[in-house]
Amino acid sequence: MQYQEIEDALPNVLTDIGKSSIEAFCSIPGAKEWNPARLLGLQIDYIFYLGLPLSLIGDLSSTAAHLVKLEEYVKKGTVPPKNLYAEVQAAAILSHLGASVEFISTVKGKRTPDLQATWTVNAVDVEVTAPDQKQLHTAARIGLNTLSGTMRSGDIDGHIHAYFVDASDSTSLEQLLEAAIGLLPGDHRGTDKWFIAASPKESDGMSSDIPAWWDVDAPKFVVQSTTVENGKPLRVSLQSLVPPASYINPIKNKAERVQSALNHPFLIAADVSAFPDAHLLAPVEIHQAFPAWDHVSGVMLFSNLFWSGFERKQWQVTLLVNPHAKHQLPVPLREHSDGKLFNLTFILCHPEQNPHFDNRFGLLG
Repeated sequence: MQYQEIEDALPNVLTDIGKSSIEAFCSIPGAKEWNPARLLGLQIDYIFYLGLPLSLIGDLSSTAAHLVKLEEYVKKGTVPPKNLYAEVQAAAILSHLGASVEFISTVKGKRTPDLQATWTVNAVDVEVTAPDQKQLHTAARIGLNTLSGTMRSGDIDGHIHAYFVDASDSTSLEQLLEAAIGLLPGDHRGTDKWFIAASPKESDGMSSDIPAWWDVDAPKFVVQSTTVENGKPLRVSLQSLVPPASYINPIKNKAERVQSALNHPFLIAADVSAFPDAHLLAPVEIHQAFPAWDHVSGVMLFSNLFWSGFERKQWQVTLLVNPHAKHQLPVPLREHSDGKLFNLTFILCHPEQNPHFDNRFGLLG
């Protein structure tokens, strides 16, 4: 697909950012080999979805590795993995906010961030994550299965019943395992995130101790196992509510597995496009975690609104600054840190009709 073919298929005149977006798309290896039968709205959206972030970054010299990875998807006209393109989108947003952005190559044995954004002389290490609901559900199942392999009913000499708000939360798993030590049949322990109870081995294995926050009607994951001791079956029952739209765990993982040298500010950028209410709900949990994350200078939540028409594209962004951080974010970035959502909108087409419009692709039906 060539630049001129795309421009001629648009019914309206391109703006400068619209033109540069198409140019950036055409610079991706494999773009010229993509040859759709028709350029409909979906295909135009796809071009701008990939091209706009690249055009905002401008200097693509450090994006070479990403461009190579995009080739196999662009040849087929398919959307690249979310994690791969989230880094490009984060770089684009930071570039638009005044930074010079460089993608950092991974060095074996060395902690390296995904990006480095610089305002004048103030460099910020940036790690990017792109949580989605499927990943969180998988993580919850893995958490329960891992716990099931660790915990045996014989360790407590009774039946074990454990409940989680979200078994994908590693902290909850660790705390429950610690609480299980020394637990006697008839005892229970818990918080508002997890609960464990033991019932005597002479009982039927059903627990009468259920936490007040447990919703018996809510969807849940269940892992059960049985061992036999002296001819008596002992049961382990582990249950987790299906994680809600939880944004904190992937961000928490980035905070706990830091890839920054920690000698200057560290920003976590999270693509929360899969969670429409993230900008409203996530800041509460993140601010609660900030005191323990004094190495994290801030968190940037972003979501793209790219599939609602090709005339304009928009990101929603919320920037949260950690007042407890050892290294504060640069002032030009902190100007956007009131914690409220703001929009970055890009007009890609003028209202005027394109005099060279060629509808052979059928964009207008």
